Amino acid sequence: MMKHNSLWLLLFFTISTALTAQETELDIDSLFENAEDTESVGDSGSDGQANSDKDSPEEESDIPETGLDLIKKEKFTFGASFDVTLGYSPGWELTDDESGDDESVLAEEESLFTDSALMLLSSKMTLDASINENFRFLQSYNVAFPAFEPKVVEFFADFDFGDLVYFRMGRQNLTWGISRYFKFTNLHGRLPDNFGYEYETDDQGEPVFTSSGYYSRVALDPADSISNTDSYSIKMDIPIGIGGLQALMYTRNGYFADATYPAFDEFGWGGYYNLALKQADITVGCFYHKDLNFRGFYSVSTTLFNRLELYSEAVIAYDQADDDLLPIPSDAEPDEDGHFIPAEDPDQLDFGFNLGFFIDFFKGNLEFSGEYYYNGEETELGPLGTKLGLPLVYGHNLAGGFGVKLFDKKLNIEAYTLYNISDNSGVLAPIITFHAFDFLELKAALPFIYGSTTGEYMENNPDSLGRQFSFVLTAKVSGKI
Repeated sequence: MMKHNSLWLLLFFTISTALTAQETELDIDSLFENAEDTESVGDSGSDGQANSDKDSPEEESDIPETGLDLIKKEKFTFGASFDVTLGYSPGWELTDDESGDDESVLAEEESLFTDSALMLLSSKMTLDASINENFRFLQSYNVAFPAFEPKVVEFFADFDFGDLVYFRMGRQNLTWGISRYFKFTNLHGRLPDNFGYEYETDDQGEPVFTSSGYYSRVALDPADSISNTDSYSIKMDIPIGIGGLQALMYTRNGYFADATYPAFDEFGWGGYYNLALKQADITVGCFYHKDLNFRGFYSVSTTLFNRLELYSEAVIAYDQADDDLLPIPSDAEPDEDGHFIPAEDPDQLDFGFNLGFFIDFFKGNLEFSGEYYYNGEETELGPLGTKLGLPLVYGHNLAGGFGVKLFDKKLNIEAYTLYNISDNSGVLAPIITFHAFDFLELKAALPFIYGSTTGEYMENNPDSLGRQFSFVLTAKVSGKI
């Protein structure tokens, strides 16, 4: 019976026919950015210019308005964009050469060269309609080569009650937190560690082990996938001064068993309160889902001298089920039976916090940023990610970057780095972008992993070919209407 409580969500999704959509994972920019694609094409239009035919009484009719009628009344906006990216990426991977016959000969590192061509075509369509001053709906679709896997980027309705309470219902991009590098306060973006899998057990209910001694896991059928556009939610905003209260009812792939009929208890619940003062901007919130640890967070930011932004965030996580398992370290030793058994997390309460800054000069043409982040959480760290598309890493972390814009901002030179002090590994990505024309963007990047070869950043290499050093050259032609 509880599953039928969410059937009303389907009423919204019958507003439009299903067009093709989805962004491919081959987007070169995803190596260097973690920004959400939230661009909406156009405004809902002006209500002041009504169609002149409607001013005539004899033309009035009970026939419902068509899409053409909406366009004539300037309540409907259509937008489209198309991108073509071509590129080339050579790179090198360091490997150990152990070909010597003498055991006393130490292994030497050799460089393995690989290269690849890059091509991406993507198209996006956006439909934005205002039914009246209190109700509006937006749909955004994307399709791309080479995946051609359609996905709805955004599909939601906005409505309000007398400018007092605002609702947004459907598939929408939601991001909490203010960090420029580590997205650990985006609480609803968390997923259970074993999402998409289940542990195998024998007839007695004991765990089954693989040939290498680890717990045996099998992918659920059908295997689910994760993206930033697989969610369904209802968001309520109540303005209070220049801040306000947000309440959220949220579910996504990884929370439900059946996307067609998500059960009521498969929704997560959360919200935050934002207090905007002259001296600082303060946000406090929390999020709960039955399969996740309960988490609360705060964010505080202030601006000094009209250019220096200082911010701090923190998360407290409570394992209410007391069932978290610690990750198996790479240097772990097997038990007497040769099995690697993950240890239970002895701490039901974990926390993380950061301190960061951002400053710019010369009207934003020179920027510097930096952040320290302590991550005390060992579990449910994905798929939040970082600025460079890497997962969160346990322990003490540093991040920094700068950007220079030259020639009327046509040439951008920037570099970002992430470094984990605890395991001595990091990643650095210098990037040069030249906007040759309004429709042509040239980009060169040199991402590379440094530090320990067994560190987390080496294990989670963002390069699709697993190379430690690589060079990326791309040319992107784009246009929109």
